[in-house]
Amino acid sequence: MLQSRGWLAAALLLATITIEVAQSQPTHYPTILYKGENRITIKHPKGIERVRATSTRGAQPFAPNITGCPNQVDVRVLVLDASPQEKVTFTVFDCDGNFFTFDIASENWTIRHERSGPVMIGGDTCLQCFITTSDEREVDSIFVTNPQYRVIMPPKQNGKWIARGDNFKYQVCFRAERVETRTDTVRLAMRRGQPNGGLTHYTIEKPITTRSVPVPPPPPPPKVSKKDSIRALLPPLTDPTTFRNVVMPTAESLGKGRAFVGSYDVAGLIGGYGITDRITVIGGGTYVPAAISQLLVGTIGAKWEFFREGELSIAVGGHVGYSSIPESDITLAAPFAVVSFGDRESRLNLAAGYSWKHHVTPFETFNRKAAVVGIGGDITLGRGFKMAAEGYVLESSGIAPVVISARWFGERWAFDAGLGADLANTEGLIFTSSLGGEIKKVAIAPILSFLWKW
Repeated sequence: MLQSRGWLAAALLLATITIEVAQSQPTHYPTILYKGENRITIKHPKGIERVRATSTRGAQPFAPNITGCPNQVDVRVLVLDASPQEKVTFTVFDCDGNFFTFDIASENWTIRHERSGPVMIGGDTCLQCFITTSDEREVDSIFVTNPQYRVIMPPKQNGKWIARGDNFKYQVCFRAERVETRTDTVRLAMRRGQPNGGLTHYTIEKPITTRSVPVPPPPPPPKVSKKDSIRALLPPLTDPTTFRNVVMPTAESLGKGRAFVGSYDVAGLIGGYGITDRITVIGGGTYVPAAISQLLVGTIGAKWEFFREGELSIAVGGHVGYSSIPESDITLAAPFAVVSFGDRESRLNLAAGYSWKHHVTPFETFNRKAAVVGIGGDITLGRGFKMAAEGYVLESSGIAPVVISARWFGERWAFDAGLGADLANTEGLIFTSSLGGEIKKVAIAPILSFLWKW
């Protein structure tokens, strides 16, 4: 029992001492400084003889003249800037000759200068702006005095605008009206967490710079010659004979109801007709009388474009033919397939076929067969002009023909002039390879053709 009473007495004594110490020290409110005007109320039950205040550079305390040793004093503090953090150190002397020191710090804001970058006259833009805080703060309003700007606020949360961390985002929008670079001030009215002396709000200011630039003049028109300007006025022109490369066919069909006629090297005649949009028949022949050099050639065939998707086309077909020269008569049958990729401006073609030939000579009759692979392509280089080339590999024939041709064309006609060469021929002109220096004999012959389409 005596021990319990001792503990109780000690506790009462400690509480009494704590109360006396607390009552012997000054108190103050608010405990934080805000940007702008602040009134710090200092109270001391033993009376206040004087107050001394020192501060960082951005804060200005105004200690009052004190008479009569009052128990309460108001000290005015002006915080000039919201960033960086400012601090005021107060020393309070009581009427018993004692003094006490305490600090009051301001809120620490991160102020960012918002810049628009160049905006052309007549253009509208909105700057994404932020409030960055270390503690939760309530926003009352945001405004810019310049009527050229308007502020777009985010939605409220429970009827309030609350800033936490850096999640409070708003926009400042403007329309560029004249050439200038100007800096204005965005003012954020914030509610004080500790109102005092009738002060319930404080204002944070941040700069905003907008730059309005003239609309750039349009680029000068490119300099063109009189000849080029006339060409620019002409309608587009494409090759009307893209159903063939030079001699070999492409996968493109002639078109329903369309027809063409033409000649190769004057003596060779050819013609074709589009039965449907995908099926084309082609025939031709050559006749040279015996007085010159007896030659008779005739051929007829058909081509079916069964696949057409974008720039890719695939066709199959076949030809039968007959040729007669003094040395032999030949009957021919040749199915083929051809794949084309591209358009009428430029195209790559790959063809493959197989031929059965029946030979009749004055001395014997025999059959021969061979696979044929051909590759060719063309490219448009100017209005009404393109280049084309093709080459072949013929199984067991001993020849390797290549054709290169320049083509001039209009809306309905095309004229080719080029050269055909047999790289495997053992007679003809001597050609020296520019790469390996190897000497080969190449047979070269001119190629002329004219086709008319309607």
